[in-house]
Amino acid sequence: MLALASRVLLTALLTFALVWALVLGWWKANDFAPTTSDLLLCLGALPLLLVGSFWLLRGFIEHLKNPASPAAATPENRNADVDSRPTCRSDAADRLAELLLLGASVVARTGSSAEELLAAVLAGDRPKPDATLRSGEGFPIFTARLDGLTPEVLVDIEAELAAAGLACGAGPEQVRTLALVDEVLPSALAQASEWLHQWATPATLELLWLIPESVAAVGRDCLAAWLDKRYMHVLPHEYELHLKPVADESETLRELDELILRAGHDAIQPTLHLVLGATSHVGEATTERWNAEKRLFSANHQPGQIPGEAGACLLLTSPRTAIATNHEAGATLSRVNAGRREKPADARGRVSGHLLAALIDDLLVHRKLVASDVGALIADSDHRDTRIGELHAALDDRFEAIDPIEDCHPIGTVCGTVSPIASLIVLACAHAKAQSTGGPVVYVSNQDPMSRAAMLVTPFSPPPATESAPS
Repeated sequence: MLALASRVLLTALLTFALVWALVLGWWKANDFAPTTSDLLLCLGALPLLLVGSFWLLRGFIEHLKNPASPAAATPENRNADVDSRPTCRSDAADRLAELLLLGASVVARTGSSAEELLAAVLAGDRPKPDATLRSGEGFPIFTARLDGLTPEVLVDIEAELAAAGLACGAGPEQVRTLALVDEVLPSALAQASEWLHQWATPATLELLWLIPESVAAVGRDCLAAWLDKRYMHVLPHEYELHLKPVADESETLRELDELILRAGHDAIQPTLHLVLGATSHVGEATTERWNAEKRLFSANHQPGQIPGEAGACLLLTSPRTAIATNHEAGATLSRVNAGRREKPADARGRVSGHLLAALIDDLLVHRKLVASDVGALIADSDHRDTRIGELHAALDDRFEAIDPIEDCHPIGTVCGTVSPIASLIVLACAHAKAQSTGGPVVYVSNQDPMSRAAMLVTPFSPPPATESAPS
């Protein structure tokens, strides 16, 4: 407060001195005889007006640069900006619940592994103009199209649906989504079978398929029958299949968070969870809709989004299961810490990173970590300046281990918009990064205009053998 008063006083004195020198010099040069009102106006009111205007303008600029964020204002109201389902429970055990990510199967335009996606980000490999799709002006649009989804592959999927009596009206983008499931699920099931054979204790296999709403419109019974006929009926293990439609990234993260919380309360019997997601926005339907909604990226609309397509399957289990089966690989996923911005990120003005920083800080506090412990930041951010700027604004000098180029990976820049399953892709990349660096990695979701989320991905460290023996 004293420093602020000193700055105000110094500014006022300098302003008065400058105004008086200019006014008196002008009067003297012009041999002007001022009246009492001239003295009061020019030597009193004018400098006061200038001082007041300066501080009002300075305060307005500071407000634009640092808007108040209910999630970051004070410890008491840090989560006041959280969405409708409070993410951080009052119970300490619930807040510290976690799942062990054993492995992942991913596919996107730039590769079929998390390591390839991370390498593509560092190499600056960006989506290219599409050979088929055109904007409303007739120009090629940018897409993150997967080259492996050839017409022959898509025809085979359609023929299989028809032969099984499952032609449920799936359109081109829905068929591409099923083809993406074909790309990631076989390897994930192979990994799952390998784990289950290693575990001496009988285990349950649970598959959660998070389906974009556009694909769910085909019919959940139809999709479940296709999945069972193609894959699940040959599995040598008992399994449970759950299909959940998700509208956006926040719903996908909510499903993940509920799974993490539920696994924390599971019985001792081991359970292997497979979380599957795939989506394709590469098609005429999305192009026309995004073009009409002015969401499509083009040379004339840089803030637009680039349609992408990708698939991922995460293999998860409780850390207790890993300890009981002497499994020491993988990385733990924390609970999801979620919040909402005060205004859309696409609104005019500078985008603040305060909410993201507050969400990350909250996770670190409850995990008894500090910012310097974090080795990398992996995000679903895409090419848009607002998202990249918000991401970098959330990092400061405290994150000394994070190199902005080498360790800050916006995965959306290489695979485009793949909502609502981008979080599965990015978590697979965060798992790979945590394994390679040997330290905690922060996952951040900020593609949505309003919803924000953060998670911690930490290399798994089982307790000493004397503490890990099952009771």
